[in-house]
Parts: sequence; C-alpha cells; structure tokens
Amino acid sequence: MLFLFVFVSTFLKGQHINRDVVVLSQPLPETSILGYNDKDEEIFKLDSTERPSLKVFFYDVFTALDSWARYAVYDFKEGYLPVQGKHGWYWINRDGRIVKKFGNLFLEILQPSQKIYAAIRFNNKENKKELVYIDSIGRVLFDDVSFLNLNNFKNNIAVLRKSTDKKWYLANAKTKNLKLLDSYLQKRILYVFSYVNGLCKVHLKNGKVVFLNESGEIHLHQKNLNGGNSLFQYELFGKYIVGKSDEYIIQFDFDGNQIKKFPFYFEFIQITDKYILTTDGSLKATLFSHQYDVISLPVKENEIFVVDYLSDSLIGGVLLDTINHSMYYRLLSTIDFSEKMRTPEREMVLYYYHSPKYFYDVKIARSYNMRRFWPIYRKQKYFSDSDIKIYSFIPPVKYKVSFPARFQIHGAEPLKYLKYFPNTSYLQIYQYKEKHFPKAMEKLKGLTEIYLKDCPALSYIPFSWMSLPNLTKATFYGCPNIQGLNTFIERNVNLTHFETDTHYFDPAFYDDMKKSRPNLKIYINGVLR
Repeated sequence: MLFLFVFVSTFLKGQHINRDVVVLSQPLPETSILGYNDKDEEIFKLDSTERPSLKVFFYDVFTALDSWARYAVYDFKEGYLPVQGKHGWYWINRDGRIVKKFGNLFLEILQPSQKIYAAIRFNNKENKKELVYIDSIGRVLFDDVSFLNLNNFKNNIAVLRKSTDKKWYLANAKTKNLKLLDSYLQKRILYVFSYVNGLCKVHLKNGKVVFLNESGEIHLHQKNLNGGNSLFQYELFGKYIVGKSDEYIIQFDFDGNQIKKFPFYFEFIQITDKYILTTDGSLKATLFSHQYDVISLPVKENEIFVVDYLSDSLIGGVLLDTINHSMYYRLLSTIDFSEKMRTPEREMVLYYYHSPKYFYDVKIARSYNMRRFWPIYRKQKYFSDSDIKIYSFIPPVKYKVSFPARFQIHGAEPLKYLKYFPNTSYLQIYQYKEKHFPKAMEKLKGLTEIYLKDCPALSYIPFSWMSLPNLTKATFYGCPNIQGLNTFIERNVNLTHFETDTHYFDPAFYDDMKKSRPNLKIYINGVLR
C-alpha cells in the first residue's frame, strides 16, 4: 500500500511543458476545459469560441490542474478544483473564483471523487507525511484519522486502512463512521479498488479475488464464480463481473452466474449500467446478440457515446488499470472522412482524466495544433481506410514506467513505445507484418510470458533480448517462417512451457531436451511431445 501511495503522489507532480495555448473545442456538458500559461502564470478556462474567457492569477508553478498535463477537461460535479499557489492550496469553482484557501495546511490535495478529497499533510509531532480525507467544505473526516491507501469514495463509502493499527475499515463519509472489516480479511488483503455499483473488488495475498458489498461483507468469492476457476483477471464493469484467461473471457452477474463466454481475443472496452460493448479485430462491435458497426467511447461514468466509423467520426478507446499497477492501452482506430480535416498526415489526440473510474472521449486536433500538445500525447498518423483493422498504441508518459506492465498489441507501430515500459512482464502481439522486431524490444528484460499470433512475415527472433532469465512460457501461432526455435529454447533455460503450430525440430533435439530439461513441456499443434 505504501508503494501505491508513492506512485499516485509522484504522478500528481506536473511536468514543465511549453507555454503555447492548446485549444480543444466543444467541451462536454458539466465540464470545463482549463489551461495554464507558464509564462504569465495564469489559469484560464476556454469557452465554446475557443478563446480564454477567464483568468485567475497565481504566483507559483501550477502543479495540480491535471496529473500529467497543463490542459484538461475537469468535471466540477465531482467537486471544486484543487490548485496550488505560492501561498498554499486553494479550491476554485467552475467560474474560476476562489471558494476556499487552505494555506499551507496541506502539502497536496488530490482531485476529488464525489466531493471527497484525499489530502497529504505533514504531522509535526511524528515528523512524517500522512494521508487524510476531507469533505466538500474542507473538514478532515473520521476524527482526524490518517490512512495508508488512496481510494475513491462511491456513494460515500470506501475501504481504507488506518495508519495507527494497520487494520482495514469500511469508511462512510456521510455518517463519519469506520467499520472494522471481518477478521478473515484483515491479514489477507493485498489491495482494494473503488466501489462499482455496490461491489468492491479486493485482491488477497494468495492471488485470489473477493467482492465486498456496501456493508463491507464478502458478497462473492472468486471460487464461487460459475465456470471461473481458470480465470486470472477480474474486473467490475457496470453491473457485471468480467473474468479473463488466456483462452476466453466470461461475463458474470453479481451473483456469480455465468451469462456469456467470449473468445480470448475479445476485449471489453466500454461499460455502462445497461450496455457492455466488446470488439474483436474486425471492429464489428458485439452488443450481446446484436451486431453494430460502431465502437463505444467513454464520456462519463455510466454514459455511452456511440459513433459510426463509416461516417465523419473518430473511433478509439483506452483501458487503464493503474491501481493494480497494470496498464492496457488500446487505440482501436482513427478514421476521419471530413474534408475540412483532411490533411496529408491526419492526426489525432487522446486525452483522459486521471482516475480509475472513467475516461473522457476522444477529440480531434488539426495538424498545426498537434505539435503543441504536451508530453502525454504522441503523434499518430491516421490509418488508411484499408488498415482500419489495425490496432495502435499511445504511451502515457515521456519517462519510463517502473512498475510491471501487461500489453496486448496489434500491428508493428506500437512496439517502439515499449521502451517506456522496460518492466513489461506479459506481452501478446497480433498481426505483426514485419520480418524483425524493433530495437525497442531489447529493453524488455523482465518478460515472463510472450504470445505471438498471426505474424506470418516474422522470420527472426533477436536472441540477444529473447534470452530472458524470467521467461517461463512462450506461445507462437500463425508464425510459419520463424527460424531458430531450437536456439530460442536452449537459451531460455527457465522456460517450462513452449507451444507452437509449426516447428523445425529434429528427433535428436527432442531427446536432448527430455534428458537435460525434464521440466520443459513442448506442445506442437496442441500435442505434448
């Protein structure tokens, strides 16, 4: 939990970026697009005419408008915007007016969730920093108790760990009560997530998952999911639980009953209370039994925004899971048939609000604006109409990410961004059309599992980086031209599972492997050799 605390706190420190004003048009309802000008040290709000309509002056480098950027869409329904100036922290409303001055009471105030703020202060008596939660009028909640974990409050409740006794509690911001969780959970909880429609996902130290109800009691255990014994990843999507394995995805209701089973190459990209939309590589979205040529983009929590990729529209989406230190980025495709936006190198930008609960939609920017976007963005070319099935990828930050990451990547373009994630542990690559991997792959020294599918042109694996001390499982399907698989197996001495649908092995190699490495299992076309 300490790592999580440091992780989020570190990201909230903004980077110094260029001073040009970036204009994003058509702000969403109930949101405001805010900017900060480093040169004049101004915060401003952009209106629908794309001109600064409001200016608020501060005397210090602005660090809290957005986690990684200087321009963001901020939803004031969640609460006032916390900003930092020379004389400490302030809250400003949607009109840009200061509604509360905290001075130096807090070292940092994080963006709110349903008007509950996490804040960091310094305890002079104990000479240390501590995390507390404050309400919508600035009062410290729960009798001034400090906590060890960050969490978003939903319907006034969250699971928190007190710093004094190190025990887990169900915190109720409305009643100001802390309810001690069951003793079964106290020594088993690894980390917790926010509540989603009345359920809270909790990871246990044994690798299992349980779901708590709003009373803090176990509503469902992983072992009680009907057909979910072989799943390794679980998410709460709307009013459903979705479990994932290497082979399939299963959708459950909140009672653990299996509703539908999907092939492993499906990905859940947008969830609401009423709809679950998935997509495969063809971009034919499946809304349960109905087929649509659309993709859903998240706008706000519990809302759905659908666009048609055959019209003047943009298609895209991103999945992040920063709480458990895994990231899945997905840019499905970007297509624009509008004449006014057609340029030799049409470009797009994806932005999102830093919160594990939801993400904003995708906006289009003209080419001359693209060069001004902050480091979170990466220039991307629009795909040709024939390449609509290819996936691409946008890295989140300019610097390297130290925590383990898991990626599923389609096509060649995304691979070069893996240099930002040297600790990637799990990698799936689909439809790679080049003969060789890029040099960026040499950064991946911590891989434990690799899966290649439908890469017919790939003919050579750079063994200099594929000789990995932690690699235990490798699967190659649809890669008939790969050479040197024998050498690959020999160099990766900790490999225990190798599977492929084609091979160039001779009988002597099989015999040698059986004698020298009895723990290694080799499968050819699904058959153990």
